[in-house]
Amino acid sequence: MKIELIMNTGKIIPKNKLIKDVKDLNEDKVPGNIEIGDKKRKKSPVNHIVIPLKKRNLNNYIIGNYTSKKAIDDLADAKKLLDVEKSKESTDKAIDILTDLWKNCEDENVKKEAGYHLARSHIEGLVAKPDSTLALEIVFELKKQNNQEGYFLLGFCYLRGTFLQKNETQAFECFAESANQGNSEGQFRLGVCYQLGIGVEKSLEQAFKLYAESAKQGNSKGQWRLGVCYQLGIGVEKDLKKAFAMYAESAKQGNSKGQWRLGVCYQLGIGVEKDLKKAFAMYAESAKQGNSKGQWRLGYCYQLGIGVERSLEQAVKLYAESAKQGNSDSQWRLGVCYQLGIGVEKDLKKAFAMYAESAKQGNSDGQWRLGVCYQLGIGVEKSLEQAVKLYAESAKQGNAEGQWRLGVCYQLGIGVEKDLKKAFAMYAESAKQGNSDGQWRLGVCYQLGIGVEKSLEQAVKLYAESANQGNADGQSRLEAMKLLI
Repeated sequence: MKIELIMNTGKIIPKNKLIKDVKDLNEDKVPGNIEIGDKKRKKSPVNHIVIPLKKRNLNNYIIGNYTSKKAIDDLADAKKLLDVEKSKESTDKAIDILTDLWKNCEDENVKKEAGYHLARSHIEGLVAKPDSTLALEIVFELKKQNNQEGYFLLGFCYLRGTFLQKNETQAFECFAESANQGNSEGQFRLGVCYQLGIGVEKSLEQAFKLYAESAKQGNSKGQWRLGVCYQLGIGVEKDLKKAFAMYAESAKQGNSKGQWRLGVCYQLGIGVEKDLKKAFAMYAESAKQGNSKGQWRLGYCYQLGIGVERSLEQAVKLYAESAKQGNSDSQWRLGVCYQLGIGVEKDLKKAFAMYAESAKQGNSDGQWRLGVCYQLGIGVEKSLEQAVKLYAESAKQGNAEGQWRLGVCYQLGIGVEKDLKKAFAMYAESAKQGNSDGQWRLGVCYQLGIGVEKSLEQAVKLYAESANQGNADGQSRLEAMKLLI
């Protein structure tokens, strides 16, 4: 709706005329001040809206069907609804506002930003029925204007194969263009491309550099990614204090990934003194936003009483919420709850089903636990061949539990032909990672000469390592060896 407007010059602006430039207007006062956007007009000597002109700022004037100030306020409201409230009702309301701004607002800056958030909402599936036509219309319009956010969104479409055929090379090129224009989201995504070799040859140093550029602009995603680089030494020398600092910056902005990673730092004392209550608090913040990793870690706190009073029922609830989102770590943990009756009634079939879901995603803990189900017939008919296959898949990923269990299969010929050398090799791999079961089983190999030359000295050493971790089998074998030596 066009609004009749009178400036505080005493000059009446003709009906339906849009104010584009007010620099030549004088500042003589006229009676009656009406706030823009207020539907209740106060009576003034003339039947028009009157705007006090205190500053020469176009944000105070009508532009198209919006005042620029109203458009900016509406845009801020929409972003808040998307980023903070995150309910279906708030998302729908935000989409309505953004759609209206994209179609009707003549303030180009506001329109571009509204279009960006609107297109991104459709691309990321925040809308009940994503509109590919509208989203791509906006994306290509922004790209046509050489807009950095348009390039970023186009890269995202190519990367995920959303509304366009997947093309990693094109995705890389779009992210590069966006990053070159200084877009922090583009920098972050381009860093991921270099880290994982998406559309370009891997370069961890370049990935680190881009995450740093993104983080420097305050991008919370760039910050936690930079934290991971410092924590694991990806493209840069390890620095746990800097890792902690980056996670803290990300978490401060409400980033759920930064929050749970900061929780891990507090829980394990990574770059900071251990503080289990702070760890619990960070996991809770992350879980509150629906982050599946935050949820299962919070569940773990409730299960073991880490920074909070134990509640097995609450632990199961959180594992279930995380598992529902497809998180493979929570799936096998929920399986354990069903298998052992932790916070829920025992149900071996449900336990098997959860392990299967986790294993299907390639989770090595889910794989060996599913292998145990097949070996012992837990919630499923026995199949030693299937058990061996699953132990092997888990062991291949370096899982110490999967390794020693596969070693037992080779040693005893369970579901596979006996091979003592392979049994020894698997126990050795497991023991190398500090697994107490792998250690004492490797000790047996040295004591009895299974797949290796006998060495009582080495056997004692391995039994001791296992025993020091509280392993009952390691302790009993160590005591027995003392009697023999």
